[in-house]
Amino acid sequence: MGPVQDCEDCDIPTVPCGTALAVAGGNEGQYKATINAGTDTGAIVVRFFPATIPDKCTWFYDGQAASEYSTLAYGYLQGVVGKELGVGSGEDCGEFVDAEPGPPNLAIGNGTFLQPITNADGSNGATYPATGVTSPFYSPPGDFGNPPPAIFNAAYNYIYQYDPSSAPPDFVDTGIQVTMGPYLNQAAGGTSLTATGPGQCFMVIPKPNIGPENVDFIIDGPCGNTGWNISVYCPRKLQSVTVGVNKGTCGTSGTNVYYVSVQDPAGDGSYPTIGLHDWVFVDEDGVTPFPAGNYPLTQGGIDYCLTVSTDGIVTALTGCSGSCP
Repeated sequence: MGPVQDCEDCDIPTVPCGTALAVAGGNEGQYKATINAGTDTGAIVVRFFPATIPDKCTWFYDGQAASEYSTLAYGYLQGVVGKELGVGSGEDCGEFVDAEPGPPNLAIGNGTFLQPITNADGSNGATYPATGVTSPFYSPPGDFGNPPPAIFNAAYNYIYQYDPSSAPPDFVDTGIQVTMGPYLNQAAGGTSLTATGPGQCFMVIPKPNIGPENVDFIIDGPCGNTGWNISVYCPRKLQSVTVGVNKGTCGTSGTNVYYVSVQDPAGDGSYPTIGLHDWVFVDEDGVTPFPAGNYPLTQGGIDYCLTVSTDGIVTALTGCSGSCP
């Protein structure tokens, strides 16, 4: 057996950074893409748009991995993101049971979905497809006047690999079956579903060194008709503002705060002013989150208090009077 190879040496199709990829009306399954970020250093900004159907985007780079996002409307999110769908809404995740009687261990009833993903329960221990169930549909004997059919017996969740050499370039079904989940609940960091679609979800990948060059992405699509897009920008040094010390006097400064902005949902994170729900860092490569606290900031001639959470996100930008509390 030979040595374990780094992904730089593997024969994996890559896509250059600055590329936008999309899936619309896709099948349940796991979608993979490898982005070549080149040798520049800085922060790689990722803009992931899951629409409303729940999906999970994870990046893998240089021994690190994360499924963390910040959005203009909701701030910090992690894990599975999208709209929280109610049971019976017609878009729940999981196996679909057409009519009674159903196979063992499946919910029974016409038009019933099994295993919805919720913030309260995550996937409630369920995986996709359901453990021990290999059929997406069940047809009862004699359905619609036809002879009694058998339960379809083929797993339907597969890995799709993005191949820029396909015609047209697209995610190609590898034929490799995959089981996704189970997903933990919101309290445990497994889901962050929102009342409406979360909008553009910004992710930050630190790249302080010239290599490795490749970043791997896995997008879980546990729900039917998944649709999302992703843009991966090339690494760049982050812009900054200066702030004073934690709980310092209004109008003071002296420390750089490097940030990725979510203020322009169609942008690359380089919006010229810092604002609510932006990512903030100690360094221009996005390696170390800025410490939690309440910092004086002067922006546009106005004194503010910039509040940073333990997640490294701006959670408030309020007027400053005297000092920051």
